[in-house]
Amino acid sequence: MQADFSIEDFLNFLRQRRLSQHTLTAYESDLKLVEAFLEKPLIQARERELFRYMATLDHLKATTVRRRLIAIKRFFDYAERQGYLAEDPAGNLAAPGLPKRLPKYMSDKEVKRLLDSLPYESPEDIRNMAIIKLLYYTGMRIGEVQQLQEEHILWDSKQLLVRGKGDKERLIPISQKLLETLEDWFNVRAGLPFVKSNAFFVSLGRNHRGKQISYGAMRQIVKRLLADAGLGDYSPHKLRHTFATQLLDRGAPLEQISKLLGHSRLDTTLIYAQTEPGKLRTAVELLG
Repeated sequence: MQADFSIEDFLNFLRQRRLSQHTLTAYESDLKLVEAFLEKPLIQARERELFRYMATLDHLKATTVRRRLIAIKRFFDYAERQGYLAEDPAGNLAAPGLPKRLPKYMSDKEVKRLLDSLPYESPEDIRNMAIIKLLYYTGMRIGEVQQLQEEHILWDSKQLLVRGKGDKERLIPISQKLLETLEDWFNVRAGLPFVKSNAFFVSLGRNHRGKQISYGAMRQIVKRLLADAGLGDYSPHKLRHTFATQLLDRGAPLEQISKLLGHSRLDTTLIYAQTEPGKLRTAVELLG
């Protein structure tokens, strides 16, 4: 019976939970690495074999090891609950401790250098500025920005409808500095005759011209723009860290920052409650 449950079966379960394609790809990659180490179907793993596998990961970052462990634990927990296993072989596995430090973030001068370095003439320039400002002025993840649709921009109320991890929705107020750039891109986009998607951000290249821009392409754009501004040491995700940390420095309550980031638990936000929309808008406007 064990051999009848595969990594693909588990991924199908995750797809039903409407996880993002980026998350699904990470789960698939991590679990297949474990299976390759075992040289047999993952469902047939024994506890000692999993411990032996985890011992081979001591050269990796603690965050990477923890992510892989979470994938293993979720796989076997689901398999046990579905009756494919009498006992979960991953139940006693433990993750290494994560370093207790604030994420690396940009200074005000570095953010200004980035924004000032961006050209603002061609359709591509205006699109890229909108992407960068969305990441900085909202704290959205790249995957969330990439998945934005036209109807997710609520112009009348000046809010964004964001679908985050686990397909959970949240509303983020649009600050005035961001609104102007989004309007510019919206007008440019409306004038492009080749747009074939409701996605707010579309590809302007030859291969996928007019279609929704891919996650990988958007990530590469942001990395290139950071490098062009002399900020190549930062990853695109550091714009999210910068949003959170600078709001905290400016006195925004932790509960508001947590809600804006889409964290399901407040202690996740503690590394850097329901809140009234007006207070969320005040928090966003702290960035200008």
